[in-house]
Amino acid sequence: MLNGKIHTIVTDLDGTFLSEHSQISELNHRVFQKALNEGLNIVFATGRRFYSTYRFATEFEGSFPLICNNGQLMRMYPGQERVLQYYLEPDLVYGILNLNQEFQFSFLMHTDRYEEGIDFIVQSRDESLHSIYTGNYNRSVRLGQEFQVGDFDRITVLCFFDESIQNLARFEREIFRVYSNHNIRCVTTTIRGIGPCMEVITLGSSKWSALNVFLNNQGLNSEGVIAFGDEANDLELIESSGFGVAMKNAIPILKERADYCSPYTNKEDGVGRVILELGIISL
Repeated sequence: MLNGKIHTIVTDLDGTFLSEHSQISELNHRVFQKALNEGLNIVFATGRRFYSTYRFATEFEGSFPLICNNGQLMRMYPGQERVLQYYLEPDLVYGILNLNQEFQFSFLMHTDRYEEGIDFIVQSRDESLHSIYTGNYNRSVRLGQEFQVGDFDRITVLCFFDESIQNLARFEREIFRVYSNHNIRCVTTTIRGIGPCMEVITLGSSKWSALNVFLNNQGLNSEGVIAFGDEANDLELIESSGFGVAMKNAIPILKERADYCSPYTNKEDGVGRVILELGIISL
């Protein structure tokens, strides 16, 4: 039982807190609202952009941080103020896209231009991929064929897509061969409805590093954190939190490293049920 030991509940969204239809279930909503009402911190930590993360936050009454783009950006709900941001160097983005001319992977970029109504910079081809990934074309701009360094202001994540993880791994090796002295790292996950995706992000940024900024600002320790996840981008968060929970549908390595493996999937209100069963709150 963890009653009285937890001060912060952190959850990934897709495959973890959200249902298979990308919705917050009634039980998960009741549990998180009760946690907020009782003075616990809740944190959404996701690979999603701020726009779509904020939409889910509006279902709750209270104030809490939203960690977006796998830790590249953190803003508060409801005030939207930035707590931290990491941007890829424009000349680095330009160079990596030039490298991709040999590989010809489909790609898009997350950009921190929420107030301008822009979340993505996309290429002109592969309409179906972009439609599934972005879900909102009116918040995207297209990258021209003759792109310039100046096109890449405030880029948080650079995403490449292919059916083969091995092909993406080969491209990753080439990126690090050419840009070995740059502070970047790559994270490869599988996106539902799309397939393998390799993200280029800033070295040292992660869901966990962003959460640490919040904890330090609040004077809180990591031992009082319970974290939920299902994918590779949740690994550091699960390992470093006081109590890391891997969903039933999580990848094997996450289950191996977690403190607890949930008997429930995201389709079965897994986050809410575990919180109740561990005695963190009661309804």
